Amino acid sequence: INGDSGLVTTALCCLDREITPFYNLQVIATDGGGLKGTGTVVVRLADVNDNSPRLIQPLWEIKVVETWGAGPSDNSTLLKLSARDQDSHNHFYYRVVPHSGWGWQQFGVRSVGTVGELFANQVLDYEDPNHRRGFRFMVQVTDKGINGWEDARHVDAAWVTVHLIDVNDNPPEFLRDNARITIREDTPTGTLLATFTAQDIDAAESGKIEYKVSGVNDALEVDESGSVRLLQSLDREAISSNVAMVQVIAKDKGDPPLSATATLSITLTDVNDCSPHLKPPLRFHTREGSRPTRLAMLTATDDDVWAAGNGPPFKFALDKSNTQAVLQNIKLHYRMQLDSGRGGAELWTSRPLDREQHPHLDVKITVTDNGGLSSTDIVSIIVDDENDNRMKPGKKTVFLWKTRSGAGEMSLGRIWVNDPDDWDAHDKQFQWAREPNPLFSLNNETGFIKANQNLPNGRHELQFVVSDKHWGQQQVSANVSVDVRLLHPEAIIHAAAITMVHLTPAQLTSGWTPKNKGGYLGHLITSISRTLGESLIVELVSIYSEAIDAHSSNTNFSHAYADTKLQPINSEERLNHRNTTPSGVCLWVAVRDTSGHYMNPTRLQGLLLLNSHKLEKVVRTGVKVKGSYGSSGITTPLTLFYRNKNYPASAASSHPSMALNMQLVDANNTAIVTPLIHHSRPCWKNYAPNLYMASNDHCVPGSCLNGGRCINTQEGNRCICPGGSWGRECKILTRSFEGSGWIWVEPPTTCLPTQISLRVLTLQTSALLLYYGPMTSPSKKIGLRHSTPMMALQLQNGKPELILQGEEIDHKLVVDATVNDGEWHTLHVILNHRGAVLQLDYCGKGWQDHQHTQDDSHCVVRKVWKSSRGILESIPGPLQIGGTAHSIPNADTHRWTYQPTSHKLHGCIDSIRVNQKLVDIGSPPLAHGSKVRCGMQESMCEDGCGLRGHCTGGIKNYECSCDPGWHGKGCRNPTMPVRVGLGSYLNVALSFTPNPFVLHLQLRIRTRQEQGLLLLLASQQRQAIIKLELQEGSVCMVVNVMSSQRVCVMGVSDGTWHVVMAERHGDNMLIAIDDGDDWRSNQSLINIDLVFPNVN
Repeated sequence: INGDSGLVTTALCCLDREITPFYNLQVIATDGGGLKGTGTVVVRLADVNDNSPRLIQPLWEIKVVETWGAGPSDNSTLLKLSARDQDSHNHFYYRVVPHSGWGWQQFGVRSVGTVGELFANQVLDYEDPNHRRGFRFMVQVTDKGINGWEDARHVDAAWVTVHLIDVNDNPPEFLRDNARITIREDTPTGTLLATFTAQDIDAAESGKIEYKVSGVNDALEVDESGSVRLLQSLDREAISSNVAMVQVIAKDKGDPPLSATATLSITLTDVNDCSPHLKPPLRFHTREGSRPTRLAMLTATDDDVWAAGNGPPFKFALDKSNTQAVLQNIKLHYRMQLDSGRGGAELWTSRPLDREQHPHLDVKITVTDNGGLSSTDIVSIIVDDENDNRMKPGKKTVFLWKTRSGAGEMSLGRIWVNDPDDWDAHDKQFQWAREPNPLFSLNNETGFIKANQNLPNGRHELQFVVSDKHWGQQQVSANVSVDVRLLHPEAIIHAAAITMVHLTPAQLTSGWTPKNKGGYLGHLITSISRTLGESLIVELVSIYSEAIDAHSSNTNFSHAYADTKLQPINSEERLNHRNTTPSGVCLWVAVRDTSGHYMNPTRLQGLLLLNSHKLEKVVRTGVKVKGSYGSSGITTPLTLFYRNKNYPASAASSHPSMALNMQLVDANNTAIVTPLIHHSRPCWKNYAPNLYMASNDHCVPGSCLNGGRCINTQEGNRCICPGGSWGRECKILTRSFEGSGWIWVEPPTTCLPTQISLRVLTLQTSALLLYYGPMTSPSKKIGLRHSTPMMALQLQNGKPELILQGEEIDHKLVVDATVNDGEWHTLHVILNHRGAVLQLDYCGKGWQDHQHTQDDSHCVVRKVWKSSRGILESIPGPLQIGGTAHSIPNADTHRWTYQPTSHKLHGCIDSIRVNQKLVDIGSPPLAHGSKVRCGMQESMCEDGCGLRGHCTGGIKNYECSCDPGWHGKGCRNPTMPVRVGLGSYLNVALSFTPNPFVLHLQLRIRTRQEQGLLLLLASQQRQAIIKLELQEGSVCMVVNVMSSQRVCVMGVSDGTWHVVMAERHGDNMLIAIDDGDDWRSNQSLINIDLVFPNVN
């Protein structure tokens, strides 16, 4: 510094900003009087480009995936290069050094800010041997601008080595993609039809090929070499244009898998394998007492190729197995010239027929084609009634089982006089013998009586007189006794049904009264009583006729009543000469003890099913079974329908307005009138809210389960639950199985979609977890047209398996993961109209390893079906858990492809949900060898967890978990609530890092506010946010990671304490309040919602 002028200058050359970027100089100025002043001079050095850039490492070695297919390259960034330079302002430029090494020309570098992005500018092909060995070249960086590469002081270089990763970018290729063959339709199974060989140039698993065949209803199979063989015989008549088109699909094992398709065209030549059959109509009428009459000219047809000699001329004959009544009264005259030379027959009566002896005749006619193949069809002949008998006085008894609230007037049937004729109503006139009873009405023309809905209990005696103008009879006495009983609503709710074919309600009830227990109905009720326990009382609840397809092509019924003299049924349909479809009888029964407690209907249904063969011997006829709730289905020995209640069974007394239509069974001198109970029940999503409302308003018996006590509060009824039970209804959710036990629970509804989930803890490799299917072998009297519907969830080799069998369903779903590791695992079964899904642990585990490939095969498997018909609606019986109460039915007898395991579970089952509703397993309808709670789990926490805690985590990572609102050792200390005022908030820094893929959140809240934030978790840069918030009174979980997901559950803004639980499992989210039962839980299961996104 110049002492006189104050000029500051540098004292040395070449100040270095990188060493000292600025100087602080203290300057003192002194005046002549000796006074001093101070000041500070700050000297900052301006930067110049005097330093060379340096790449941060001398060698980069990377692995990149090859270019997909034939390209072109997508120019995506493969590697980010970075450099250091001590200068403050740097503008870096990067490049690949030309001719610096193998493959330099395949790559380029673009300068973006201070980094260089390496990209491929040409196709990288792993299948090219030169590319497969990798690339090695140099990259450079300079800070002297785009033309600064010649200044060596401002250039740095490094090596880059690139290795390619193979991707599955080449689909398999067939050596030939089509073939045409011609075979006979009776070609033996196992015959080699064609071979389709495919190749895949990808490496490793991506180059391995597996084959499958599609078409002709799985009648073909293909092996690992591409050879297509016949697995089942082909039916030419079932294939359009006699040509079957089959697709052979070659799929590699890459990720994602790629496939190619070849076509096999199979032309089928005909063989004589179709039996001829009669052309309709097959029902004819003849008048009673008429002379021998020609009833019809019968002709036949055949589905085989007639030109090959596999059809006409047809021959007709009466079958030798016809009854004596048919052989004596019916003649068949064969005429070859009929039907243009194809052959036919004239059906004649040989003598006058008496309707009172033979109201109808079933005539078996054998038809034979030119090739000698024959079949037998049944022709029904109805004898039309003539009024050829005088009437005599009669007395009739009507048993009326009415409900608490009737359904208008109730038909009691027709007045009965002792007259064998039953189509002569037009000749008769019916009148009251005395003054009409105001509680009853009479149709004078038809003789039908109706009762008022307010008819009281007891016996009512009615007197009538009948006149017959044909015979000139007047004032013939006809008395009717009406026995009225009130049917308790509990009996209706707890009823189960048995349906039998080729047996009418009149035949079943003939000879029966409530006192003498006679007839077939009496024998059947006695058999049920002996089977279930003679101390129990079996009550008749309902009986009515059901339409049955009696001419099933695959059904052979025994006619136990063909020669039995039975009184005809008087009905309005018969009076109008209408002919009904052959029918069966549906009988509903309820069982109670002497104290009036009714047996659970699920238990009753299951016990009847287990003893169905005994009951079948009583009715002595074949039985055709439909599913649990009345949809058409398979044929098995006995139909046992279970009617699900629309509200808790014990709450029946709170629903006195139950109104059901009444059904009349008229057997001439007796009649039974009962409520008509339908098999179907509403879908769960339609009636679940009503269940909650009905059970939440008032305390009724059964509001609280497992010994819980119900109390009324201002917010509705509330259950005080004993230890081991929990939730609003005191449900018990956990049971232990010791390898020999099982429990029954109520089956699911027939509605689709249906979801069933459960948690399992076991070390067992093979075990049956859930079974829903037949409990006995099929009836020997009835053949199976299709496989018996069945669903089984099991473990095989430690892996979860779901077996589904049905009319058009034949699947086994296997998740490639083991669950017999001593940890709790959740299994989820979803059935809808498109297919089935089996999911493990909400796809939360292993998600990190598969997130980039979108592969969820480690946790979920899906199957598509053409039709969902028969998957649930045709399954009778209870849902069995942990094992079965019977030996597992044989797969062959039920036409199953897959046999469920017979090993019962040794472990624990917890939290069974059917359509979101938790199933109480504390007091199941029936149980054996099973206990409440999980002993395997609780034994791990040796010191116990206190009254307000429970042992969790399986047998490896066990710990005590406290109930909401409690904490500390033994869960003895209550948590401290915090009041959050308007505008308040609380920030917390977690001392641990939560797993972002499997996250559990829980809090208790009490508020009347309907909007607001409850809890927010965020990463440091807020790239990922998970929060709980109130939205219009509902609590919602929101996840913002790349995209936004939201799931909500209603009902927390009522000013009472609520527990809120939220979980994230990979892509899936769950949220629940309080006990999480039914509508108090919700979920967003992406792996399930995105069912079959790309399936053909």
